[in-house]
Amino acid sequence: MNVISGLLNSVECHILLAAAPRQHGRYIKLTLAITEFCPQDLPLPEFINRVRLLQPLQTLVIGPDLPEDQMAQILAPQHVVRYLKAATLTHQSREMLKDWLPEAGQNVLKLGFLQMNLQDQTVHYGAQLLMFTPTEVRLLQVLMQRPGQHTACAILESLVHCHDVQAHLGNMRRKLDMYSAVPMLRGNPGRGYALDARRYTRHRADPGAALRTQLRSLM
Repeated sequence: MNVISGLLNSVECHILLAAAPRQHGRYIKLTLAITEFCPQDLPLPEFINRVRLLQPLQTLVIGPDLPEDQMAQILAPQHVVRYLKAATLTHQSREMLKDWLPEAGQNVLKLGFLQMNLQDQTVHYGAQLLMFTPTEVRLLQVLMQRPGQHTACAILESLVHCHDVQAHLGNMRRKLDMYSAVPMLRGNPGRGYALDARRYTRHRADPGAALRTQLRSLM
């Protein structure tokens, strides 16, 4: 904890939660997990097993200088985004960490034209308010927090505490496709679902706008 505390203090950030890994559902509101590997306290295989419990939360591991084969084992899980050597933390490493950490008081998630207000749980695509059910909003929040990262249905069901996730995702996809010229919600057999993180997702005009304009011209 001393190494992690020192690193976070150097980027003017404070620890929000310090805990042993539990089920990933406990971390749904977090953006990044930071964990320290101490070989003298925990064997590498056991540490890796604990890190896997944090999936799908993006995880940063800090630890001593290790042989390449041991570092590769730590980086093998897809949700482990980087291994930082504690003894050689650089200015670039701190700047990278700043980019990963959420801004204080951040209440809005954004992905292209898609925007979610976390306080009132409203979702907009451009200027258009989208009508999502509470379950769809929870699913959308999980996926927006992991742009471009596929999440399995079983994990989504655990995170949002619901069944028949695929039906909810189907409804969500139809609503998004009304406004996005490029499909945003993508499924991959065996990997799960992800929101398209490409920056060039295009905006489609409100499908009812043209009809409303014509009606006004006739009145």
